[in-house]
This record gives sequence, structure tokens and C-alpha cells, in this order.
Amino acid sequence: GIVISSIEEANTKVEYEVTFTDEFGNIIETQKVEEGKAATPPTPPKKEGYTFIGWSGEHYNISENITLEPNYIKGSSDFAGKTVSILGDSGSTYRYYIPDGYPYFYPYPTSDFGDVNQTWWMRVVNNLGMKLLKNNSCSGSCVSEGTGSTSTVTDGRLKHLIDGTTTPDIVIIFMGANDCGSANVKLETFKNSYKVMIEKVQALCPNAELYIMTLPTLGMYEDDQKELYNEVIREYVEEYKLNLVELTHIYTKETYSNYSLDAGHPNKAGMIKISDTVIEAMLASKGIVKE
Repeated sequence: GIVISSIEEANTKVEYEVTFTDEFGNIIETQKVEEGKAATPPTPPKKEGYTFIGWSGEHYNISENITLEPNYIKGSSDFAGKTVSILGDSGSTYRYYIPDGYPYFYPYPTSDFGDVNQTWWMRVVNNLGMKLLKNNSCSGSCVSEGTGSTSTVTDGRLKHLIDGTTTPDIVIIFMGANDCGSANVKLETFKNSYKVMIEKVQALCPNAELYIMTLPTLGMYEDDQKELYNEVIREYVEEYKLNLVELTHIYTKETYSNYSLDAGHPNKAGMIKISDTVIEAMLASKGIVKE
């Protein structure tokens, strides 16, 4: 698997053109991308009465000149151009995309993917035409008070949802797995802390739409325990009139290993499964059904 090159060959960059067009073939933007790297999708054009649901092909691991055009479905509410911040734990991390000093899990050496565009959250961003403002994810972090400075009830942790004075249009929260899987976190502590977290996020990002993800089946906790934590999450979604992304049934104890690298981290198939579920829920919140 070793390739031998001269210094000259190694330092010669091979570049390709990635062209983004509208649905009629008019060029929006053309980018020169180094071989194996990714293009940065522009904000897709608006289409009256329709919603953007992704480009016609992948914009990463580029190996040839390609042209990508937007795909739409019927629906008058569009996420395109909106900014989004993520609040998550290790399953939402990626090196260089999270706050400095926070531990990360991805990219993982033995994972079956190695591009940030294949994470669940970046797939959501790209397929809805949004812009990532901040990924406030930290490996090993909990919601619950008393679990350290990276707990999502702390102001120090939550400040990374915003960029200076810029607040996101959308916040997606995928937290609670480490609380559920810990013998040191009581359900009542989680319940009290989750409420504090929601209220602090709303105060920090007063104009943001909040999308709250429940916990999927994992090897790090039992399903009956998971449901107790998910009941807390659903209770606050209803109380604060937030948007629910239901993950509890996306896989089972018998099938979750097909979607995981270990007891708690999604593989490529898991990332796709999670992102598709989030996208479907976000569109459904606007009355849009993706066939």
C-alpha cells in the first residue's frame, strides 16, 4: 500500500473543478479542489414552493471534474442559508471542527469513513443547504450537573454555541448518552439538568429553533434505562414546544452493531441512518414529507 514518489511529484498538487449550478444549468460557483479534498457547497438558490434537499452528488473526496445541481421537493419552508449550531458528545465530534481543547472521537483510525462530510451533523447541514455556525461537541461530556466543566448546564460550555455576538438560526441537541450510561448520574439529576440546559440555550439563542434528539439503542446502556431518559427529553420538548427528533427505534439491540463501531459510536451506516432521521424530522416540522 506504499506509494513512492519524487519530491517534485509529491509537491505537485492535482486539482479538479467542482461546478455548482442551478436546476437550469446556470453556473452558481466553480471551485478548484485539490484531489481527495472537499468543495464547500454554496447556498442553493431558492425555488418558490419547493425545499432544497441536497446536491446531485457528493462534493468531497474529489477525483475528477464534476458538476452538481440542486434537488428539491415540494414544500414552501426552506432551511437553505440558515445557520446551525450543534450541541453534542463524542458521536458528534470531529477534529478541528469543535472548540479548541475539547477531546474528540472522530476521525477514528478503524472507522469506515474518514471525512467530516460523512458525519451525521455535516450531512444534515449539507443536505438542507445550511451553514455550520458552531459544533459545540465534546467527547465524554454529559448534560448533568456535577460531571465537570464540559457539562451542558455550564455557561462555559454553552458559550460555544455562538460565534462572538452571532447566534444560530437553529440549534440541534444530541446529548444524554453519557448520562444514561453512567452509574454516577441519577435520573433525577439528569431531569433537573436537562431543564436548566434547555432554558440556558433558549436564553443564549433566543431566536433559534431547537431540535432535540432522543437516544438510540446502544450497547452502553439498556433499553429500559434509555426509555426513562427519553421520557425526560420528550417531556421537555412538549413543555417548551420544541421540535423532537425521535431516534429510539432507528435500530434495536439485535441490529445496532451494524450501525456502530463499538458500544456507542456510529459507523458510516449509523451516521447515514441518524442524519436521514434528523432531516426527515426537520422537514416534517415544516409539514414537508420526503418520499
